Amino acid sequence: MRQKVPRGHSMKQLIFGERSWMKDHENGLQMRPFTPREHLSAMQSIHRLQQLFYYNRWSAGDEFVTTDKHHNVVAAFVNLAFILNENEHLEKNVREYQVDSLRYWNPTYDDNDRMMMFPICPRDEMKNDEAMLAMIDMMDELAILDKDEHGNHVLSPTAMHRKIFQYGDVLSIRKWYSLRFYILRKMTHIGREEYVSMILTAYDRFIMIHDYLHENIHRLQVIYKLYYGGFIQAVQALLKSKRIKMDPTKGAWKEHKAIVRKIYHALERLRIELYFEVKGPNVMGDFDNAEEALWHLQGDFKNYCDELEHAPCLITRMCALFMKITETWILCDNAVSPGDWAVLEVFGCDWIDVWAVTGKYQYTLETNRRIEKLYQLAWHELEYHRDGRFVMPKKKRRRISYDHVCEQMNMSEKRLPSNPNFEEVVYRSRHLHVGQRAQEEIFPNIYRERKGNSMAPDINLIYTVFKEAGVFKTPNVMSEVNDNTFWKHVVTNETASSHINSKHKSLVSVPITPTEKTTLEFIWDKTEINPCSGNDGHKLNDGDENGNDDEYVSASSLDKNSRQEATTIDPSVGVAKSVAFSSVCSYESFDDEVIEHDIKGMGDMLGMLDAVDDNIIAAKKDIEDREIFEKSKEIVYGESTPARSTVGTPATKTAQTPSTPAPEKALKKLGNLTKYKLNRECLLDPFEKGRRKTKNIKSERKAELAILERKTRLIWLSVEFFKEKRANENASLRENLASKSSNEEAEYAEWEKAMDDALAEYDYEEYMNNA
Repeated sequence: MRQKVPRGHSMKQLIFGERSWMKDHENGLQMRPFTPREHLSAMQSIHRLQQLFYYNRWSAGDEFVTTDKHHNVVAAFVNLAFILNENEHLEKNVREYQVDSLRYWNPTYDDNDRMMMFPICPRDEMKNDEAMLAMIDMMDELAILDKDEHGNHVLSPTAMHRKIFQYGDVLSIRKWYSLRFYILRKMTHIGREEYVSMILTAYDRFIMIHDYLHENIHRLQVIYKLYYGGFIQAVQALLKSKRIKMDPTKGAWKEHKAIVRKIYHALERLRIELYFEVKGPNVMGDFDNAEEALWHLQGDFKNYCDELEHAPCLITRMCALFMKITETWILCDNAVSPGDWAVLEVFGCDWIDVWAVTGKYQYTLETNRRIEKLYQLAWHELEYHRDGRFVMPKKKRRRISYDHVCEQMNMSEKRLPSNPNFEEVVYRSRHLHVGQRAQEEIFPNIYRERKGNSMAPDINLIYTVFKEAGVFKTPNVMSEVNDNTFWKHVVTNETASSHINSKHKSLVSVPITPTEKTTLEFIWDKTEINPCSGNDGHKLNDGDENGNDDEYVSASSLDKNSRQEATTIDPSVGVAKSVAFSSVCSYESFDDEVIEHDIKGMGDMLGMLDAVDDNIIAAKKDIEDREIFEKSKEIVYGESTPARSTVGTPATKTAQTPSTPAPEKALKKLGNLTKYKLNRECLLDPFEKGRRKTKNIKSERKAELAILERKTRLIWLSVEFFKEKRANENASLRENLASKSSNEEAEYAEWEKAMDDALAEYDYEEYMNNA
């Protein structure tokens, strides 16, 4: 494996030093293995250094000079600027470490990928029987299964020499795993063993792993679950962002992502300033060289950040813990574009603690399965998987994950002309990528990249509010945090709300083929699929407050909405979600412009947009929240509830209309949103709490696997028992037949001898005389 570094090189040398040794793999140096976790540690150090470098550049502006900053902060930035100006190559080496390492590990890193886009599968993956047909269709497309002269499926001669890495969302992968048991139990049916054995053999050639686009989305969902009430929602009101909700998977994912980044950068700026204010300008000390000074600076800054996470001041602790979990999400989100598999692989394992403690059971289960699958591979298979972990559609452009490729394909299908006949939609999808490539050749500027607005004004505004709230100011002073800690500093303006309307039409299903009919007959004991009637075999799990867990929200709502919105969005969406499950989607021209072309379509594609009336949500919450608001008015805002007017006494205008607390007014201007309470779980480190909860996860997982193995073994033992029983019965039958045949032959021989004797004694003349 190429994940190696020269023996004796420290982390500081790898980050700051020249990496000429990477140019020649056979350089004669003694090398040592470099683990993915070591690479992650290096990336975290680089992240801290880049924070300091960024705010050093920002401090050179007029705004920083004219503002009232502590003299320690100004002096520290002056010293840092002097070091960086005298050693310009250090910042360049730090910035290029990630790509240099990935390019050294993977010789084909800079090669663009070429892909094939298969026709969409006209089956609904949410229903077990149709998901089975989608799986068979994928095996057929990838030549794991062939067809004989009669059109029946047979195992391909090359199947046992190939492995297919399959990526998708958690819902698709969970459905794929569940199908194996449905197939296996048909082994006990007489006459189906050969067909079922063939399907199981093909099934085992696939390695199913949930991918990073959806995983990063659900990481963001965890952040909102912990920090939306009383914190992110207050900033939402400050920035007048009306499309932000508690669950980012429900729609406007880009806006949810942007506001969390703005909060993080504002807190990052405030934390660096207060760090320099506390430590003083001599924090970089008297070192022999700039590398030592910067390495000591980032290490001391890390210790300072760790102390804030356990500070007695609950405001400081909450914000520090928010930054900790958000930093892991940002590192994962940023790692996709350069294709840094090591960061995502290690955090993918570490986040199992967070999934467990936040009640996302499906992600806990699928993370366990991913760990089991990956680390049971041979070393060359694991390296192959890592090197091909991402797709680079164009030369030297950003990479995307495989589930992102499938979602881009889904988005492209939504641009097809509306047609309720899904069979025609499937036929047209065969030529979709050809049309896109021709469109780009003829109109090269049709997908121009949109540049978003600068986040600096919003970050400055959030920074001001957090500074007024005393975040990080007195970490060692005991203080409490409540629902209105940040609301007191928020001022909002009136905004308008918007709603999404949709039209509803049904789809015409596609008839099943003879091979699909064979699959249904052997596995499901029927020859037709059921009419479209919702999700088959799926129930609400213990996920968010709506009972929706993991991918069930996005994927199931996609199928639900698409079946109802056939003509307004796309006639194919009702079952086109199975593309991410059943096709190897490939197209060589996906790039930044295509990705940024229609972010709202991306939200629809992921099943994130949910036409829910905010007034209904507010009405449900109004009763339980009104009493809290009334009690908080006098405490927080100095207001008291006006007395009701008495009978016979004219009521004043104030008495007739009680004043509304400021948070409620602010949210009402954003579309009558509900004010959420502060989640007290935000004061606990989800990683530490999760580690306590998952301390026995290995033994628990072994117990689960033992139960699954027992069920599987029971089926195989039953099959072997009945095979043996049938063989014994056949042997006994053959023995009985042979015995009966010999008895019959003996009886026939005796009869024949008796007849011969009778004929010998018979006298014809005597018989005629007597007659």
